[in-house]
Amino acid sequence: MNQVKVYDKAKWHLESESDASYEEKLQHLTVIMNWLKDKGLLNKYGLEIYELGIDEEFSLTSQMLTDEGKELLDKCYDKWLQNLRYGEIPSLEVFNKML
Repeated sequence: MNQVKVYDKAKWHLESESDASYEEKLQHLTVIMNWLKDKGLLNKYGLEIYELGIDEEFSLTSQMLTDEGKELLDKCYDKWLQNLRYGEIPSLEVFNKML
Protein backbone atom coordinates (compact mmCIF):
# COMPACT_ATOMS: atom_id res chain seq x y z
CA MET A 1 0.00 0.00 0.00
CA ASN A 2 1.43 3.36 -1.05
CA GLN A 3 1.66 6.12 1.50
CA VAL A 4 0.46 9.55 0.41
CA LYS A 5 3.15 12.17 0.85
CA VAL A 6 2.05 15.73 1.57
CA TYR A 7 4.56 18.18 0.12
CA ASP A 8 2.74 21.36 1.06
CA LYS A 9 -0.56 22.71 2.32
CA ALA A 10 -2.08 26.14 1.85
CA LYS A 11 -3.14 26.05 5.48
CA TRP A 12 0.47 25.86 6.69
CA HIS A 13 1.26 29.15 4.97
CA LEU A 14 -2.00 30.89 5.79
CA GLU A 15 -1.45 30.16 9.48
CA SER A 16 2.04 31.65 9.44
CA GLU A 17 2.61 34.87 11.35
CA SER A 18 3.83 36.68 8.25
CA ASP A 19 2.18 39.98 7.32
CA ALA A 20 1.96 38.78 3.72
CA SER A 21 -1.43 38.80 2.04
CA TYR A 22 -3.54 35.71 1.33
CA GLU A 23 -2.47 35.84 -2.32
CA GLU A 24 1.22 36.24 -1.45
CA LYS A 25 1.12 33.25 0.90
CA LEU A 26 -0.41 31.03 -1.80
CA GLN A 27 1.47 32.37 -4.82
CA HIS A 28 4.15 29.66 -4.72
CA LEU A 29 1.48 26.95 -4.87
CA THR A 30 0.02 28.50 -8.01
CA VAL A 31 3.50 28.81 -9.52
CA ILE A 32 4.44 25.17 -8.83
CA MET A 33 1.09 23.80 -9.99
CA ASN A 34 1.32 25.76 -13.26
CA TRP A 35 4.85 24.46 -13.76
CA LEU A 36 3.91 20.85 -12.97
CA LYS A 37 1.01 21.06 -15.43
CA ASP A 38 3.16 22.64 -18.16
CA LYS A 39 5.81 19.93 -17.75
CA GLY A 40 3.26 17.08 -17.84
CA LEU A 41 4.03 16.03 -14.26
CA LEU A 42 0.43 16.02 -12.99
CA ASN A 43 -1.59 12.84 -13.36
CA LYS A 44 -5.33 12.78 -14.12
CA TYR A 45 -6.25 13.45 -10.48
CA GLY A 46 -3.68 16.25 -10.31
CA LEU A 47 -5.17 17.87 -13.40
CA GLU A 48 -8.63 17.70 -11.82
CA ILE A 49 -7.31 19.44 -8.69
CA TYR A 50 -5.48 21.97 -10.88
CA GLU A 51 -8.76 22.88 -12.57
CA LEU A 52 -10.36 23.52 -9.16
CA GLY A 53 -7.66 26.07 -8.31
CA ILE A 54 -5.76 26.93 -5.15
CA ASP A 55 -7.65 27.86 -2.00
CA GLU A 56 -7.20 27.48 1.77
CA GLU A 57 -8.02 23.76 1.56
CA PHE A 58 -5.41 22.96 -1.11
CA SER A 59 -2.72 20.35 -0.47
CA LEU A 60 0.04 19.32 -2.85
CA THR A 61 0.35 15.54 -2.50
CA SER A 62 2.01 12.59 -4.17
CA GLN A 63 -1.44 11.40 -5.33
CA MET A 64 -1.50 14.27 -7.83
CA LEU A 65 1.81 13.52 -9.53
CA THR A 66 3.24 11.24 -12.16
CA ASP A 67 6.14 9.04 -11.05
CA GLU A 68 8.56 11.58 -12.54
CA GLY A 69 6.79 14.39 -10.70
CA LYS A 70 7.07 12.53 -7.38
CA GLU A 71 10.75 11.83 -7.93
CA LEU A 72 11.42 15.49 -8.73
CA LEU A 73 9.52 16.90 -5.75
CA ASP A 74 11.09 14.32 -3.44
CA LYS A 75 14.51 15.65 -4.45
CA CYS A 76 13.83 19.38 -4.62
CA TYR A 77 10.65 20.62 -2.95
CA ASP A 78 11.99 21.12 0.58
CA LYS A 79 15.03 22.99 -0.74
CA TRP A 80 12.78 25.15 -2.90
CA LEU A 81 10.56 26.01 0.07
CA GLN A 82 13.56 27.08 2.13
CA ASN A 83 14.20 29.85 -0.39
CA LEU A 84 10.56 30.97 -0.53
CA ARG A 85 9.88 34.63 0.24
CA TYR A 86 6.26 35.77 0.36
CA GLY A 87 5.61 38.55 -2.11
CA GLU A 88 8.37 37.42 -4.50
CA ILE A 89 7.72 35.23 -7.52
CA PRO A 90 9.57 32.02 -6.68
CA SER A 91 12.28 30.82 -9.03
CA LEU A 92 11.79 27.41 -10.61
CA GLU A 93 15.48 27.07 -11.45
CA VAL A 94 16.05 24.22 -8.98
CA PHE A 95 13.34 22.16 -10.71
CA ASN A 96 14.36 23.05 -14.24
CA LYS A 97 17.93 21.90 -13.52
CA MET A 98 16.63 18.47 -12.49
CA LEU A 99 14.68 17.82 -15.71
